[in-house]
This record gives sequence, structure tokens and C-alpha cells, in this order.
Amino acid sequence: ETPMLESSSAVQAVNIAGEFQRHVPLSGRRDWFDSLLLAPGVVSVPSATGKVFYYLHGADFSSLVMQIDGADVASTLQNTSGYINLSTEAIQDVQIKTGAVDAATPIGAGAVMSVVTQSGTNRLTGVAGFGYQAESWNGSNAPGGTSNAFGIFQPDVSLGGPLWRNRAWFFSAYRYTNNSLAISRTPTQLANLRALVPRFQPLTSDSEASYYFAKITATLTPSHRLDGFWQRDHSPENAIGPNWGGGF
Repeated sequence: ETPMLESSSAVQAVNIAGEFQRHVPLSGRRDWFDSLLLAPGVVSVPSATGKVFYYLHGADFSSLVMQIDGADVASTLQNTSGYINLSTEAIQDVQIKTGAVDAATPIGAGAVMSVVTQSGTNRLTGVAGFGYQAESWNGSNAPGGTSNAFGIFQPDVSLGGPLWRNRAWFFSAYRYTNNSLAISRTPTQLANLRALVPRFQPLTSDSEASYYFAKITATLTPSHRLDGFWQRDHSPENAIGPNWGGGF
């Protein structure tokens, strides 16, 4: 039971189960960091290119601290969530610290997001899911201009089970994403772009990528466990802003 008064730690945190996050999708993309939308005090700001930026107590979105199974996975360029990608099927639990952070946490001015990933069990289990949204499903309310229209093609699969029953287990997850975002532009913006860029055609922000995750868990002694994981999230993306004449 939750104690009425927590006297041993001043940390302000919220815990979110991965199963809850998967069953209550918070955004169309089903991003692994969507759980930040449930943390008190965190402000989300969508950008023109489809990204969502998260702020806490005035700290910039590049000040997030992100850990996966205790490893600091934030980018050396900037600690924004857009640099890290992971299938939501790999998430077991998430803890988000928003204040009075303990000394064991890496330094950062924003929210501290710690993910515990799934582990295999003695039972071989797998999950498959699929997210789809056609661009034609988006309405348009910008006569003479263009509206945001998001197209999503995103399957997720995971598989886990025993390597050595009662001693060692494996878990793996994979996500393929092929997303396209049409950019909102006013008639004036379109007219300016066509005047400045010969043969200008409205471009979209596109991303096509594969995200891999694999984990091995082993029991060494009754009181010692060894975990190791491998993650790869090479994420090529073509970004475009409402006033841009070309992609980036």
C-alpha cells in the first residue's frame, strides 16, 4: 500500500505500466515516450514537423534524462526524445521523476524517464500489433493552403521465452515504421514558396526505419541476476517545415 507520508525519499515520480501504455495509446505514433504525457507538470508542444517536444519546470526539451534498464541512452547531441526509438512492446514499466531527483540519477534539468524492459519467462510467448492511418483519413480546413495529414504504417512484433528453463531467458522486439506527415501551410506561405522556389511542390516529412531490441536474462545465484540488452534505432528522416523550400 502507498504510505500516507513518504519519509525516506523526497523524489517526486509517477510509475506507468507498459501494458497500460499499450492499451491506452496516447498518440497516433504510439511512441515509447508517450508516457511523458501522463506525468504531472510536463508540457507537450507539437511541432510543425510532427515531433512532440516535452518541457518540465521551464527546462528545454533537450534537457530530458532517458534511461533504458539503467543505461543512459540520451544523445550526446541533445537529450531530446526524438533521438531514441523503441518498440512499445519492449516496455515493462516506466518511471518518470519530476522533482527532488536522487543522487543516483544522471544530471539533467528536465524530466527523468527510466524504462524497465520486458524479460523472457519459461513460457514462449509472442505478440504482434499493427498501426495504420491513411493520409486520406485526415480532413482539410485550409482552403487554398495545405493541412496536416498524417499517414502511418507501423507493425510491431515481440517474442520471448526460455533459453535454459529456470536459468536463462530471451526477449526480442521489432518495429518497422513508414510515416508521412503533410505540412500545414497557409495560402500566403504557398504563394511565397512558389514565387521563391521554381516548380515548388508541397513536400512531406517522411520517416522509414526499423527499430530492434534484444535482451538476455540469466539467474546466476538465487540472489543474483545478469541482464544484457542490445538496441538499434537507426532512424533516417526527411523533415520539412511550413516555410521550407526543400527537405532536411
